[in-house]
Amino acid sequence: MTVPERLVDAVRLLRAGELSSEALTSAMLERVAATDANVQAWAHLDREHALCAARACDARRAAGEGDGALAGIGIGVKDIIATADLPTELGSVIYADAQPSIDAECVARLRRAGGFVFGKTVTTEFAFMQPGKTRNPWNRAHTPGGSSSGSAAAVALRHCAAALATQTNGSIVRPAAYCGVTGFKPTHARIPYAGIALFSPTLDTLGVIARSVVDCGYVAAVLADPVSGARLVSELDSPPHVGVIAGFPWVAIDAEQQRTLAYATEALRRAGATVDDIAFPKEWNEAQRVHRCIMLYEGARELGALQARERARMSAKLNAALDEGRATSAADYGDAMEKRAEMIER
Repeated sequence: MTVPERLVDAVRLLRAGELSSEALTSAMLERVAATDANVQAWAHLDREHALCAARACDARRAAGEGDGALAGIGIGVKDIIATADLPTELGSVIYADAQPSIDAECVARLRRAGGFVFGKTVTTEFAFMQPGKTRNPWNRAHTPGGSSSGSAAAVALRHCAAALATQTNGSIVRPAAYCGVTGFKPTHARIPYAGIALFSPTLDTLGVIARSVVDCGYVAAVLADPVSGARLVSELDSPPHVGVIAGFPWVAIDAEQQRTLAYATEALRRAGATVDDIAFPKEWNEAQRVHRCIMLYEGARELGALQARERARMSAKLNAALDEGRATSAADYGDAMEKRAEMIER
């Protein structure tokens, strides 16, 4: 069968009885078998486990027990997010074959909404910078981006309709961009982070990678507000009002990226959007320094005891980052937190 292009299309078909969860899951597993060998997006994927979960969704629907907002959809789950039915290894040999006893809250909400865990997607080591096994699905010479590399690659190859991902420093939006899909990092703590391995509690955020903005919004709404759930949205009622940032204080863009940005901006205007050029206030020029100070100080606090026991089994990149965080003074961290608050207010 042809896999629906968007998650919301699959939801409509499942609810209408025109598609079964088992058939959809089987088709996606066939795509994994055909395309994953050179990409390796999955840390853990058990074909029979996924099919069994899909059949259970179909059985509940047939019994009239309701199918929830996710209607039998299998979702990829980044391998730092606890799952009671699959290992959670955090991209590290330290946690090889580790099996949590309970689900993270976001996974529990996913299940209550009628979805299931399709499989666990590859993450960089502790969701920091040491790459995992995943390759870019379009060019093996290019990185898939991190840390949510497996989630982005799996969605790009249509192994699953959407995947959960986390971000501390670009780890949702970067791999989504590199793999040609859509990444949504919501407001911090909008979707509960309980049951997910921490690096920086101030910055860690749970979000969604999917093939469209509509799909990202739909899944994020289910996870953020399981009582009200999500709506199947259609086209915008009116052209959007878009702000375009020509440059960022913390990163330079090259000529090709500038041309792409200009092309996208003009395409929006031709489509009827109101487009305003905006810029960050000068206070944000320190964003990279402030962010790094907070991230590494908190990373050292969260992982310091583990590093003391397991330094030899951590990568050089992670050890260096945690060492830098441990060397940061509490006063410097406090100053960075104050500066962050000022920048947010500005």
